[in-house]
Amino acid sequence: MTAGAVWRIVLLVVLSGSALLFWLYTDYQRFLHTPLPVQAEGEWFQIQRGASLYAIATDLEQRGLLTRRYYLIALA
Repeated sequence: MTAGAVWRIVLLVVLSGSALLFWLYTDYQRFLHTPLPVQAEGEWFQIQRGASLYAIATDLEQRGLLTRRYYLIALA
C-alpha cells in the first residue's frame, strides 16, 4: 500500500468520524430543546422505590414520552 493510499484512508476515517460526531451532537441538542410529548391533561408517572435511571428512562421510552433513553441518562 502506498503512502498516498494510507493518507486517503486516514482522511476518509477522520471525515466519517467527524460527520458522525456532528450528527450525534445535533441530535442531542434537538433532544435537549424539544419538550416531552405530554398530552394537555398531563401524564402520571410513578417511579418505583429503588428504580434505576436506566429503568426509568426505558419505561418513559416505552410509553412514548422519550425518544432516546441514553440521552436522558447522559444528561443526568
